Amino acid sequence: MHWEAEKNEETIPTPTSVFDLSFSIRCKTLPVDNAWLLFSAISQELPWLEADPVAGIHPLHVAESAHGWQRPEDPDALLHLSRRTKLVLRLPRERIVQARELEGKVLNIDGHAMEVGQAEELLLSRSTSLFARHVVIHEDETEERFMQRLLNEMADMEVRPKKLLPGLSHTLRTGEETLCTRLLSLEGLQLDEAFRLQERGLGENRHLGCGIFIPHKPLVKVQV
Repeated sequence: MHWEAEKNEETIPTPTSVFDLSFSIRCKTLPVDNAWLLFSAISQELPWLEADPVAGIHPLHVAESAHGWQRPEDPDALLHLSRRTKLVLRLPRERIVQARELEGKVLNIDGHAMEVGQAEELLLSRSTSLFARHVVIHEDETEERFMQRLLNEMADMEVRPKKLLPGLSHTLRTGEETLCTRLLSLEGLQLDEAFRLQERGLGENRHLGCGIFIPHKPLVKVQV
């Protein structure tokens, strides 16, 4: 007889091999399309960042619904950052000390000064509903192929979400090319799956904020 007990997720500890390192910053404005510019400035101080397979830079995000504000379509338009905006790096534990060298630095991001303050180490989220603002979609890749590629990649790390929902498309300019990305939401994860996905990410270009998962509220079915 085979008996497979249900997982008691309360007994699963939060990993301490990967952290989010959250820096306070003082920065008034940045271009809307800032991923490459931000990476370029940070990599001057942390030259190992791009080569580390775990390390990544969370996208700098300004809420689109605040006071009727909507994100400009022009990539050269400016984002106005609030005092609550943080610079967050996802890092393996052994890189934390090195990454703290950013504290006290002033980064020049395409002519915009970003003063980097003190950092706080944050554990990964225990949410089983996650999303990434950017996941790279390959050139000429249909949505169906995009979804299947991601399912295959997640299956390789033993992650099987019950819901996989693509969202808005964006483009990210780099020094050499323009990347197409999609927002991606995942629901119905097991807790250990959610941890693996946050630790490993999905797809490429983590240093540009792609494939980095954070928690979100699960969708609620409306009763009519």
